[in-house]
Amino acid sequence: MKSPSAFLVLRAPVLEDSAQVDAFHAAVERLAFHDVLPSKTSSCGWTAPGEPSKPPSRYDCITGDAGIIAIGIRYDEKKVPDALVRIRVDAGAVAWTIENGKDKCPRAIRHEIEDRIRLELLDKTPATPSTAVLLYDTSNGTVFVDGASGAAVKAVAGLWRDTFAAMDLRTYGILDRVRDRLTPEQIEHVSVSDPADPHLGLRGERMGQFLGWLWFKGETSTSSLPSIETDTGKLEWMAAREIHLMDKSSQKRRLSVRATDAATDPAVRASLVDGHAIESLGLTLNHNGQWIADVTLTAKEGELSMGACKLPPLAEGDIATQAIEMAWLLESVHSYVARLFLHWATTAGSADALDQGQASMRRWLEQDLKTWLHESTAVPVLRAVN
Repeated sequence: MKSPSAFLVLRAPVLEDSAQVDAFHAAVERLAFHDVLPSKTSSCGWTAPGEPSKPPSRYDCITGDAGIIAIGIRYDEKKVPDALVRIRVDAGAVAWTIENGKDKCPRAIRHEIEDRIRLELLDKTPATPSTAVLLYDTSNGTVFVDGASGAAVKAVAGLWRDTFAAMDLRTYGILDRVRDRLTPEQIEHVSVSDPADPHLGLRGERMGQFLGWLWFKGETSTSSLPSIETDTGKLEWMAAREIHLMDKSSQKRRLSVRATDAATDPAVRASLVDGHAIESLGLTLNHNGQWIADVTLTAKEGELSMGACKLPPLAEGDIATQAIEMAWLLESVHSYVARLFLHWATTAGSADALDQGQASMRRWLEQDLKTWLHESTAVPVLRAVN
């Protein structure tokens, strides 16, 4: 196994006893991966973790006393080029008209020709495999999948639904973890709308404000990296030199701009002063002085999500040992980001503190910007990233 470059975080029911664990493995074995059938375009099923050609077995998939189940997922898909199908169908239609002495091939006959040609091409087309590893912490229901693409989400959700009809699987985002950590009093304090709202009203522009706070703290910290104290020690962060901004005037389409040295880029500073929000930001996270991850946070559609992620390499060992280590690393990164957000929401994210923080950031941005404008006749311009 190797550390993932991106991952999904999901929640499933807790498996409370050995009987439920046995039922889980029996269900997995019933939907083991098989090759794509001749008349089908895809196949999705479970495999042994890290061995996409081997059927799943509880002896391969469970890590024993740790309570973490590791399972492989394999999704094979055949894609027949539509352009090739059209060429073959047109040729078949012409052949039919000649053979039957007709001027035009009826639509129903064209459909029959297309269906036959697709089956012929599917039979000759090799499948393209995709693999992933799912880690299931049965003690708390947290599920990690090493992949964050739309295809990965769809494949995992569909396979889980087909395998465990009675076990719900839902996304588990940063805000979900934040809410789980809050006391009722903190929920009342943090919420900017209804405390019963599962997202506490912390959507929309609040996500961009949080990223702005992380970036501002990282850029203005002089003696050491900015940090917060957690129940497990000191958590430090450093903002990446590259950030993406969102065009505030874009309602339907998000136009991002990129700056490789954001703190000294006058165009970025001018845009932030003008009210543009940070859409994505890279962070380096250290815990108790030890590097734990590089991760990209994105404020998109009112949510805070984690994108690309770089983790320390896994130690040498068997699949069980590596699965436990990977689950711990992914749990730690997701938890640390939630703790950063919780710290911001309970201190710098309140209405008064937010106004003061935004004013401080604006003064800092404007100070250097005025100096730059005084020394230059050029006008700072941000160019959209295609």
